[in-house]
Amino acid sequence: MKALEIAVYMNNLSTEELVRADALAREKEMLSKRIVDMEAELVASRKVSVEKDKMLAFLEKKADSTARYYQELKEARAKFSAENRALENALCDSRPGEDETEDTAVGAARHGFDNALDQLKVLNPDMEFCVDGIHFLKYVENGKIVSS
Repeated sequence: MKALEIAVYMNNLSTEELVRADALAREKEMLSKRIVDMEAELVASRKVSVEKDKMLAFLEKKADSTARYYQELKEARAKFSAENRALENALCDSRPGEDETEDTAVGAARHGFDNALDQLKVLNPDMEFCVDGIHFLKYVENGKIVSS
């Protein structure tokens, strides 16, 4: 009986070892699959990270360009404003002032009128302009030339 007990005990030990070995083998296989999956995820994550780094570098370059263009625009606007003020001041200086006589203003108006008429004749050399009845102090009203 003792031999039978020993045989059963040893049989149980080897069965338990087989069960444990089988469980360990299954766990090892499951862990190996999990490692393979995690390595694949790591490779994919690295690719995404590289793409994100490229996109970030591109966006930083665009941000630098945009900042540079904005600064250039700001400088151009300031220059334009200064030039515009200078032109407005020059225009104000060239207008007849209170100290100028009416004859000077009339002379300037006549000169401008004659200059415009001469330019029209140069631009339309084949046309014969009728200048009878026109005057630099007259204007057009309802399709007719009238005195002011």
